[in-house]
Amino acid sequence: METATTKSRTPSRCREWERNRRNKFNDAITRLGEVVKEINRASNASKDGDNVQYPKIEIVEKAIICLTSCVHEKTQLKAEILALQVKIDSENKQKENKKDASTQVFLNKSKKRQSD
Repeated sequence: METATTKSRTPSRCREWERNRRNKFNDAITRLGEVVKEINRASNASKDGDNVQYPKIEIVEKAIICLTSCVHEKTQLKAEILALQVKIDSENKQKENKKDASTQVFLNKSKKRQSD
């Protein structure tokens, strides 16, 4: 007894599905390759490899390197932001503890008036 799914799974239908899957994968790799080329071009500031077509494995390897580099850079930037925030906070605390000369003069005059 054959079901509807068994009838639709003919060898030609399977080849068509596989061809569509392969085309989607190749399109995705091509787009990834363009992104990797653009990132490399921006970071190297040279146009040596503008029309170079990389093999699929090289595209994936370069994408891994780019992503790893981005993660590392993001971590460094977060650390720098945290260090700057700590520095700003400490400087703000120092400013709060120090009174400027005009405030001190005003306070001294008001104390003298109160004592008179």
